[in-house]
Amino acid sequence: MSNPNRDKEDNNFRNLELEVQKVTRGTSDNFVVEPTIDEVESDTLIALKRFQRAVRLQWMHLNNRKEKNPNNLPPTNGQTPTTSEESATPKPGLGTGLRPKTGTGVAAPKGSREVEGFLRDLEADLLNRLQDMKKRKSSSKHPITKDILRLLSNLQSSVDTVVVPTDKTNGYRVVKLDNYVNWCRDHLENNAVPILRDELGTLAKAAKAFLEECKDVLDENEYRYIETTIQKKSIPTPKLLIKDHKPVRTDGTYPTRLVVPATNFTAGFSNAGYRGIKKISMTAILTTCGRPSSKPQTSKKVSRHSRSQRQTIPFFH
Repeated sequence: MSNPNRDKEDNNFRNLELEVQKVTRGTSDNFVVEPTIDEVESDTLIALKRFQRAVRLQWMHLNNRKEKNPNNLPPTNGQTPTTSEESATPKPGLGTGLRPKTGTGVAAPKGSREVEGFLRDLEADLLNRLQDMKKRKSSSKHPITKDILRLLSNLQSSVDTVVVPTDKTNGYRVVKLDNYVNWCRDHLENNAVPILRDELGTLAKAAKAFLEECKDVLDENEYRYIETTIQKKSIPTPKLLIKDHKPVRTDGTYPTRLVVPATNFTAGFSNAGYRGIKKISMTAILTTCGRPSSKPQTSKKVSRHSRSQRQTIPFFH
């Protein structure tokens, strides 16, 4: 005898799976859901703060260049004029161009009266536009936006169901939450090595000590970039992928794969090291072989009366 409640749950699960497949397969990856007015306001205020900081820093660097070059001498070979001491001292660092995230670098001082006036006018104009958007009646949403919002609402109400991305097929599968948890535990028990929280603290101290050893080969921005990645003490969160390109198992489910991101609190070292090696290698190649010519590459044919046989030899000039 069938269980009505169980039949209803299975029916809801199948309908949700069909809805997920419809929305994910019928929607382009470039489609952006229409944001709400609150999201627009939040993003605008965050972008405004970042722009204000960037403008003030640019004004500060401009003043610093003027102080170093008060006579406004023309640049030499496209470079900013430097003193004899500056030219004799090589620029420290690996040349990676890495900088700490916004808000962790140099503080932005107040700009000139003109700069601050421009920023105030810009802020007032943007806030007025936001108020006008709030007063206006909301326009009808795009049909795809409606479908996505409806799907998200249904997923939120289905507390025992999760949507999991697939591996290699660029899709999504709906699975029971209990299955997802059990699969993750199986992968962790078979492949992961647990460590104590105290060991993470020891690794963080070792990373800071190693950073101090590398201080002589890093410039200020590179040093602060790695320092901020260590201070975050971020630990990657593993996630599960459904391998639906594989045959179905005997229990009716697909094999799974556990993925662990490499963005942990020690990733700053590898990022800086990779970029530094790349910069050093490119500098050595350009120094040894010279910079490539901007002229197009052409080929010329050796004449029939050449000493060698008639052939086409690439000739670059």
